[in-house]
Amino acid sequence: MIEIDNKNLKIALGVGDFKKMVTENDIFVDKSLFIKEVIDASEEAILITYPRRWGKSLNINMLQTFFEPEDKNCEATLRCNKIIFDGGLYKLPSGEEKNISSLAISQVDSGKYMQYQGKYPVISISLKDVEGDSITQIESQLKDLAKSLYREHRHLYTSDLLEKDEKEDFRKYIAQDYGGISLKNSRVLAKDRYKIALLT
Repeated sequence: MIEIDNKNLKIALGVGDFKKMVTENDIFVDKSLFIKEVIDASEEAILITYPRRWGKSLNINMLQTFFEPEDKNCEATLRCNKIIFDGGLYKLPSGEEKNISSLAISQVDSGKYMQYQGKYPVISISLKDVEGDSITQIESQLKDLAKSLYREHRHLYTSDLLEKDEKEDFRKYIAQDYGGISLKNSRVLAKDRYKIALLT
């Protein structure tokens, strides 16, 4: 907390959740033009190698917040991701409403980059907590990660985006104990159906 003009202002420190940082704090550095760099990049994959504590995970979370589709009820509840970037009245978890200023990405080139907001499902995988004393322990944690990703995107099972045989594979990846081959093959559905994958 810092004080400016006799007002206590909340500043974000050590926050890894972009949405929480922007909506629940008064002061933060707007790095949203990083989204423009990602959209304009011609590379198929982008490797970010900044040092520890440089905000890599926060920026990845910002990308996910920007690209992932909106909750259908977000406008009624004033909790749209779009508001976070475009600015406007946003409802905090506490129920309080806060007027949020627009971020730079919504202003650059007459807002043309906002056409990408909320349009792409995102698979985000963090490997920072995967550790162990043996390859078996690490492999077990990777299996749990793969299973949790399928659970997180369970809505695809009832959508029209997957064919009948793909839905059956989807169900198996949630239910089964992964062997080496099935762990390797678990990425097949994801690579064809999603445009954006974030790995941290």
